[in-house]
Amino acid sequence: MKRMICAICAVLLLMLGTAVAEDATEAPDITVLDSEGNEVALSGMLGEKPAVINLWASWCPPCKAELPDFEEAFLRYGEEVNFLMVDLASGLNGETVEVGKAFIEEAGYTFPVYFDRDGSTFAVGYVRDAVPVTWFISADGTIRAGYVGRMEKESLTENIEAMLEEQGGAQP
Repeated sequence: MKRMICAICAVLLLMLGTAVAEDATEAPDITVLDSEGNEVALSGMLGEKPAVINLWASWCPPCKAELPDFEEAFLRYGEEVNFLMVDLASGLNGETVEVGKAFIEEAGYTFPVYFDRDGSTFAVGYVRDAVPVTWFISADGTIRAGYVGRMEKESLTENIEAMLEEQGGAQP
């Protein structure tokens, strides 16, 4: 019993802001909807560029607090990194595609927004029912790092630059 509790604590610590690069895990191929309602697969966004996946909802205060940093990162790194800003529009707490679109439009964000209407994006990091969640995926589809909770601007930048350095394309 004591070992099981220690193992659970270790997993939770790993998921709460620690890189997962040492035990490289291949990201599942999730499918989300773009703003036009078309299906978009993660696999179609990898290959040449790494990706940042952020799961958020407009009712989530930590999500709203970190989104300006993601907007800034998108404006800086958007040519080199795919950003998948995924609204969990499954109806939980009234979050729908329409609510998410209205929130993004009102805030003036320009990063690409996708919608998860069935909660399938949680499969990326095997985390359930927690937002925000951020995953850093190498161009080869390997999960480099995962974070549960508000992503600090410095960590966001460091993780993006680490992926770009790995690819040989980091900007100062």
